[in-house]
Amino acid sequence: MKDPINESTNNLVDHAKRDLLMQPVTILSGVGEKRAKALSDLGIHTIKDLLTHFPFRYEDLSVKKIEELEDKEKTSLKGTVVAEQVI
Repeated sequence: MKDPINESTNNLVDHAKRDLLMQPVTILSGVGEKRAKALSDLGIHTIKDLLTHFPFRYEDLSVKKIEELEDKEKTSLKGTVVAEQVI
């Protein structure tokens, strides 16, 4: 037999989650007019839109060793300058 109180509570929680997901991104801290416009340009208007948005490309900009690089690959390098400046 189902517990009506537990089932009712679960329904309220589910309803609250759906309501939260449909709130505009502007309710989030740090999302003002400018950022809301930038997000809107990406088609992001609600919290649900924000959570389900996936970029169309991903660039791995992790630091690599020179021997790990491939031809024409975008990368970030980390190194130390060992020669003195020549004037």
